[in-house]
Parts: sequence; structure tokens; C-alpha cells
Amino acid sequence: MTRLEVVESYFQTFSKSREFVSQTRASALTRLVWFVAISGYVLINGEPYWAKLAGKPLNTEQLFILSLPWLFAVFFSVVTHFLVDEVQVRDDKYFINKLATIDLHRIRVKEETEDPNEMKQLIEDTHPAFSEIKASLNKGLCWAKWFERLAFISILVGLVLAVVYPMMI
Repeated sequence: MTRLEVVESYFQTFSKSREFVSQTRASALTRLVWFVAISGYVLINGEPYWAKLAGKPLNTEQLFILSLPWLFAVFFSVVTHFLVDEVQVRDDKYFINKLATIDLHRIRVKEETEDPNEMKQLIEDTHPAFSEIKASLNKGLCWAKWFERLAFISILVGLVLAVVYPMMI
């Protein structure tokens, strides 16, 4: 395989990766909508179930304690949704810059004026043309991941609390 074929193959592969990233992002956003929907349902309809498990009507404080994890789940899900939107903007910028840089490298390979280290930088995401954007993207992804995890943990805590707490009071 020639250097040009390697660069063209990488260009094609990277171009096609966009569809996978979009599908993954859409899946995450759908999951967040479900988190909000489930939490909303529990907040609206949970009281009679909790009272039945407790065997008596619950006071405001007890209802607040049982509702709190579900409120946190809604909050974290909404924040995550906004973070994912911001990450998408950063990812679009990164994708366009990296695609353009790969294309420029391909032209240099055709002209036989390329820097041999540039392809390695492209593959390792350390190329100066987009390394700053990639760092910003990774930071946003990290925050979005943590908020999504917090939303999921809040739902789990809500489920456990919904079953255990009413039987304890």
C-alpha cells in the first residue's frame, strides 16, 4: 500500500465515522428523554404507590425525600442534554478541521512534500491544526458523561428508595 493509499483510506474511514457518531449521539439524547419521562411519571404518580408500600399516608417531608432523587434525575438529564448539544458544536468544528487537515495532507503526499510525522499526528489527534479543539471536545464529553451518569444514578437511588424507604417508616 502506498502512502497516498493510506491517507486516502484514512480520509474515507474518518469521513464515514461521522454517521456512527451521529447515531451514538441520537441514542444518548433518546435515553435522556426517557430519563425525564420516567422521572416525571414517578413524580406525578408515585405518591399512592409509596403510601401503599408504607401502609399509611405519607407526610410532606417523606414525599419530598422520595421525590428528591427523581428531581435530581430530571435536573441532571436536562443539563446533560444541553451539554450534548454543546459537545455536538465542538465535534462539528473538530470534524471539519480534521477532515480538511487530512485532505491537505493527501495533497502534500501527491506532491511529495509531506512531513512524515504529520500522518502520525493525524491518527493520534495531536496535530496542531485541531489539537486545541479536540481538547475542548474531550472536556465537554467528560462533563456530559458525568452528568448522564449522575442522572442514571439518581434514577437507581430513586428506585431503591421508592421500595425501601416506605417500608421503613
